[in-house]
Amino acid sequence: MDVNAITDVPGQLTKGDIEIVQGFGEPNIYYDEKANSKPSEGLLVELLQSAEPFGAVPQSLGWFYNLTECNYILMGYYMGKDSSALLSAYKVDLKHLRRWFYNLKQLLENKSVTVTSHIAPGGFGITLFIVIPYDLLVDVGIAECLTENSLWNLR
Repeated sequence: MDVNAITDVPGQLTKGDIEIVQGFGEPNIYYDEKANSKPSEGLLVELLQSAEPFGAVPQSLGWFYNLTECNYILMGYYMGKDSSALLSAYKVDLKHLRRWFYNLKQLLENKSVTVTSHIAPGGFGITLFIVIPYDLLVDVGIAECLTENSLWNLR
């Protein structure tokens, strides 16, 4: 890949944080960076960022729905809130994840996949998210581990 520039993205709500401008007429690639201070064995997929029915911020859908022009999520996990020690990092193909998600109902009904849902009270308001195991996402080609250790091997 020929890269002409890597820049911050002005339209972060839909495109993510980083734009990679390729050469030779290739389309730009967009990444969104996520970081968690606690390890997780699965990708935290934010469905609603602010679930409060009154006084919620505009665009309360989570990144899964808002990042319509984004290609990849880079998900990093650190040792703690103030730590710069990276435990693990994953590259997630967001478009592939959305195609897979379309069939999630059938996968759950067949009991071939297990995901968990959570509600978190912090951040920009009550957040609703699901956790999809990384081993599953890696197995179906949606995610790849970018570090030597995967999170499910760090237990």
